[in-house]
Amino acid sequence: WVGAARSTLGGQSAITMAAASAAVVSRIVPDEAVGRWEIQDLSRFQRRSCKAYSSGPILVAGGSHFGLLIRLGGKDTEFASELQVYAVNLSGKRTMGQHTIRVVNQTRGRDYDVVLSGEPGLWDAKSEWGWKQAMSLENMEDSEAGFVVDDTVVLELYMQVWEAEAVRTQGAPVAMVRPGAPGGFWGSSSFSSSALLHHSSAQHALASSSAFSLAADFGELLRSGRGADITVKWAGLQTCAAGTCAGLAACSGICGGVCEACHAAAPGIAAGGAVCADASKLEEPPLRAHRLVLATRSPVFERMLLSSGMREAQQGFDELYLEGADAKVASWFVRFIYTDEVPAEAWDDQEALCFLLALAHRYQVQSLLERCQARLVEQLSEESAPERLMMADLLDSPALKAAVLNFICGSHRRLARVQATEGFARLTKTRPQLLADLLATVVPPAAKRARIGGEDKQVG
Repeated sequence: WVGAARSTLGGQSAITMAAASAAVVSRIVPDEAVGRWEIQDLSRFQRRSCKAYSSGPILVAGGSHFGLLIRLGGKDTEFASELQVYAVNLSGKRTMGQHTIRVVNQTRGRDYDVVLSGEPGLWDAKSEWGWKQAMSLENMEDSEAGFVVDDTVVLELYMQVWEAEAVRTQGAPVAMVRPGAPGGFWGSSSFSSSALLHHSSAQHALASSSAFSLAADFGELLRSGRGADITVKWAGLQTCAAGTCAGLAACSGICGGVCEACHAAAPGIAAGGAVCADASKLEEPPLRAHRLVLATRSPVFERMLLSSGMREAQQGFDELYLEGADAKVASWFVRFIYTDEVPAEAWDDQEALCFLLALAHRYQVQSLLERCQARLVEQLSEESAPERLMMADLLDSPALKAAVLNFICGSHRRLARVQATEGFARLTKTRPQLLADLLATVVPPAAKRARIGGEDKQVG
């Protein structure tokens, strides 16, 4: 936003704008959410009719529930052989929003998904936004295409929802000075009433936009380094002596598997084991941060930085090392602590995302942990699932573990394909106890029977 006031004294410009070191920035930050819909027994659904099938609510964003709706063709000749797919506002209120729908390619990966991106707009209550020709039914049901597996198709809905009034404003107002007047705006007693009125209205506008976003302000505080009292450094992404372990992440997308000899390199993740060796440290400038902010967001940092018995809390000790992180991951992690935001590039980098998840686990940043887990679940594939299952077991994450088990055991055919992967072979060797979890997911154990009064009684 840029503005300037001018008054006229003898035909000369009395007021001009000085160069500003930082502009005032206003933006609307949407609430974001992703939902997933698996449609099984697809061959039994009606074709070429007006029959619509609804997912019901699959996500909540901005306080509104959203779902998906499909039609497999239609009575109109033009759309008889097309997949029709719509996002639906299931709530009873209007909101601003933008949506993306993905028809997931289950065998070839996300690069082969059909991605349908909508324009931002007003969503009325119960309104539908979508496509009558998302893709042809022939292409979707082609056995070689990968969209339908075990008679199941998967759709995802990504929603961004916001209120028009939810504006975040950040930065300092632009300075206004008289040319040649060191005193600034009020440096001369000669000014016109129009300039005074403009100044008054500008003050009012600034006052009305003074509800600064806490996240934006803290992001600027981190960027500027004002008042920083600790330097955050990183030890690098870690590998073991055999070169087969990513240390903290234990994620085959990075390292090719979990190394049992050193899987406990991260204190608090597991006990015992050998410490991984640091990879080469990147020559990036360290981050300057604030002890109190770090301690407020992480109970681990609180103990490290504020407890008198900890080395990092000692007077004169002003460095903090993040184990299992390179410059990029460390920057994402610290920025999340300040702003509660994760950059878009992090969501698309599964390798770095695993390290970010491990940092969130190590330092007990629960909100980041949950978001990383949700993203990894969205990106699950038959190749990556065994590694994610090992990582969930290593990090002792029941939610992630259950989600991966349900994905692997979603169908007998998928389970068979997962068993043929290199990751599954590593799982059987390094974490064979997980085979029992897989078996229990496919065939839940029978209820135990107890003998009471000479008779067998079922318990549970």
